[in-house]
Amino acid sequence: NNGALAGGNYDIVVTMLRADGGGLIGSKKIGGSLEDGVNISTTRSLNSLQQNYGDDGRSEVNLDPAGNIYVASCTKSTNFPVTGGVFQPTFGGGGQDGVLLKFNPNLSALSFASYLGGNANDAAYVLSVHPNGNIYVAGGTESSNLLGNTAGTIHATNQGGIDGFVSIVNTTGTTISRTTYLGTNGTDQVFGVQFDRSGIPYVMGQTTGAWPVI
Repeated sequence: NNGALAGGNYDIVVTMLRADGGGLIGSKKIGGSLEDGVNISTTRSLNSLQQNYGDDGRSEVNLDPAGNIYVASCTKSTNFPVTGGVFQPTFGGGGQDGVLLKFNPNLSALSFASYLGGNANDAAYVLSVHPNGNIYVAGGTESSNLLGNTAGTIHATNQGGIDGFVSIVNTTGTTISRTTYLGTNGTDQVFGVQFDRSGIPYVMGQTTGAWPVI
């Protein structure tokens, strides 16, 4: 491990292997004093944001064209090692926040680490890097006060209970410019976000509510 960052209990680990599997390029462990990378509970049960098989460990790793490494995950630690100048340097509240991480291409340095969460349980499950460098990060939330300008978005407020969300963060992690809730009065979460050749985002998720079909 080339430079562990704090840690205790469950931590997030990112490891890079050679393309042929013949060697380790780099590995980083990062975490606070409580559970990191574990969504709600270490056991699989219908509880808050943990609604499906695999939700207890749901997260995503993605790359930009320069090879920088991005991680969307979650934490219960109020002392998660966030970096200076990020868009959300403090724990949002409730029991759990999402986290957004960026490492350099060989995992020798952490570019930024930020919380992403509000006053209740939140989890960042997926992310994708737009051609302009912005990071689209998405997941599930019970919060009513996620950061990011919601004016003019699909849903400016939580629609009830658990909602999905999508947030836009700049490439350096200093600004969260937009956030939309995506939900009904049922249970809704976002499990995928990707772009087409024109840079238009496509979002995939799940709902138990009456989703408006167009």
